[in-house]
Amino acid sequence: MDSGSPGTPGAPGAEGDKQAKIIGGGESTEKYPFIASLQWERDGDPNSHYCGGTLIAADWVVTAAHCVTSPGKDGKPYEMRDPAKYHMRIGSNDRTSGGTVVKVRQFKVLPGWKYEENRNDGQDLALIRLAEKVPQRPAPMAKKLPAVGSTVKTMGWGYTDASDSGAEKLPEKLREIDLKVLRPTAKECEADADGDDSYGIGKGDFCSDDGADGGTCGGDSGTPAVQKAKGRWQLVGLNSRAPGECGTSTDIFTGVGDHQKWIKSQIG
Repeated sequence: MDSGSPGTPGAPGAEGDKQAKIIGGGESTEKYPFIASLQWERDGDPNSHYCGGTLIAADWVVTAAHCVTSPGKDGKPYEMRDPAKYHMRIGSNDRTSGGTVVKVRQFKVLPGWKYEENRNDGQDLALIRLAEKVPQRPAPMAKKLPAVGSTVKTMGWGYTDASDSGAEKLPEKLREIDLKVLRPTAKECEADADGDDSYGIGKGDFCSDDGADGGTCGGDSGTPAVQKAKGRWQLVGLNSRAPGECGTSTDIFTGVGDHQKWIKSQIG
C-alpha cells in the first residue's frame, strides 16, 4: 500500500482512492489529546502524514487495518507493513508540531481482515503499539455502535477538496465535521450509485451521510468518529472507506464495539 499507488485505499493522493478526506467542515477549535497522526518519510519529508488513529491506552493506538498492511501474496490475506518505518504524533491538532512524537514498535491486525486491491468487506481495524508510553489521555471506547439518527464527529488531516492529490496538499491543522448515522440497510450504505458494493457496509460497521457540508475521503483513513458520553468524547469507530466518490458518498466506519474483546486481549 505505497502512498500514491493506483487504487490504494487510504494513502494520501492515491489515484482512485475511495477512503477518507475531510471535505467541508471546519478547522478544529477543541483540543483532542487522543488524536494521532501516523507518519513516515516521503518525498524528502521525514514527517509526512499517512493515516490517522486514536490513542486508547498509554502505548496503544487504534487505526484502520489497510493503513498498516498491503495486499496479500501467495494466498495470504495481507502483507504486514514494516513498523520501523513509521512514527506517530499524539495529541496535537497540528500534525507538524506539538504533542508527543513516538516511534512505532508493532502492528497487530484484527483477525478476519483481508486486503484486496479493489474491495473492502470490513474487519478494517488494527492496533499500533508505541515504543513507549505517552502522557496524553486516551479515549474510552463505546461498547456498541452509535444509534441510527445520532450524530458523530469525525476529524482528520485529509484533503479539503476532492480534486487534491499529493501529500503536500494535506492540511497541517486538524479539521472536523459532524455526520448523521444512517440505517445500515440504506442503499447508499450498501453500494455506490451504480450498484457496486465493493466498498459497502459490513458486519460491525456503521454508515454516515455526506450531506451538503461534505464528509470524509485519502489522508483521514483510521481517524476517529466520536460521541459525547458523560461529558467526555468516546470513540465509536474509525474511518474505513466510502462506497462512492469522496465528499458526496456515504462514509463507512469500523465500529469498535464489536471488537472490544479482541482489542482488550491484545493491549492488556
